Amino acid sequence: MKSLLGLLSVIAALATTLAAQSIPFTWSGELRLRSEFDARDMRNNTPPNLSTLSRARIGLLAQPSADLSVFLQIQDARSFGEEPTPTSSLNAAEVHQAWLEVRDLLPGLSVKAGKMELHIGNGRLISNNLWLNVPRTLTGMTMAVVTGPLAVTGMLFNTRETPPPPSASSKFAWVRDNGDLLAGAAARTTALAGHSLELIALHHRIGKADALGRDSLGVTSLGGFVKGAAGPWSYEADASYQTGSMFGADVSAFNAGAILSYATGHRTFTFVTAALDVYSGQTISATSAGVFDPRFGAGHKNLGFMDYFTSIPAHTAGRGIIDGYGRLELAWSDRVGTQVTVHHFQLHRSLSVAVPSTQLGQEVDVITRWKHSPALSVEFGAGVFIPGRAMKTIIGGSDPGVWMYLSPQVSF
Repeated sequence: MKSLLGLLSVIAALATTLAAQSIPFTWSGELRLRSEFDARDMRNNTPPNLSTLSRARIGLLAQPSADLSVFLQIQDARSFGEEPTPTSSLNAAEVHQAWLEVRDLLPGLSVKAGKMELHIGNGRLISNNLWLNVPRTLTGMTMAVVTGPLAVTGMLFNTRETPPPPSASSKFAWVRDNGDLLAGAAARTTALAGHSLELIALHHRIGKADALGRDSLGVTSLGGFVKGAAGPWSYEADASYQTGSMFGADVSAFNAGAILSYATGHRTFTFVTAALDVYSGQTISATSAGVFDPRFGAGHKNLGFMDYFTSIPAHTAGRGIIDGYGRLELAWSDRVGTQVTVHHFQLHRSLSVAVPSTQLGQEVDVITRWKHSPALSVEFGAGVFIPGRAMKTIIGGSDPGVWMYLSPQVSF
């Protein structure tokens, strides 16, 4: 609690100073609660896990000049009952985001530096993953150049720092950097009205040396994302290729996905969607580590809301995954809507010699959202997963998995 009060005191003092100097600033905030009923272990003889998560945020965006913005955001994220006793508290508060942005440093050039959330394209390769109680942040900088319909952004982030130990011989001696770096660039164009194209290139390096003195990981991902609409039809499509090595093993793999939606014009049954996602995996006899792994991508957004497959290598035994799904969106009123999604999952490659199956199973997700006001919304979600042979082997259970949640959210 002292940590949270201290951070809030700093931001309040900053607001007072800005007001005294007539510097424009804007407040933002969020309180999100989410209670979950979790019976995803696929065992009817075990009780469900029950939990409630909370996330509180307060942010201040200041603009000392027309071409300069500074943003500071405090976040407290925790589970109900996480404190050791009802009269104690955890120091769960943190500076979640702290960045500055300088626009028109040169004509059309903007620079943003600090700790920030970042989402590119459809979030397949980089996403802030807002579903998580502590969304992903990256520490580093971006440089963006905008000219007409074309925007190009370069980025460099330190995703994990491992300080080198002090040298006994000389403080100036080179010591291997065991940290993680993420570098890349993205280019987006809207030259064709109603359609956009985005290209992205990323390189992720983990500097910690393996037994042979090589970097633990060096992976490059090249991807493209297109999105558009024509009349009642809208579409998204993306594809990525991953190459490089992890502990010396080849990690070459690919991903491809497509979404096609139709606006029906009906008052209740508003949208119908069909989609397909493919994440490649390795064969039973492969000696490589070639399974597509979007390490900084959105987990919950893709591959079903029950989150059985948020880590493709770990949750598919390295075999990759194919997800074909259909979705129906319903509008009960201007404030209440429901989304029903039916998935069919299978492995990209057979699971094993002993279990030569690709069948993961089917998942049905139902999400209903009530928008009480511009500031308050309430969401209820439920999912059921009927496991196939491969999924039963991976999870170790054979009964349907069940998951539900209730989440009110206030934001301004």
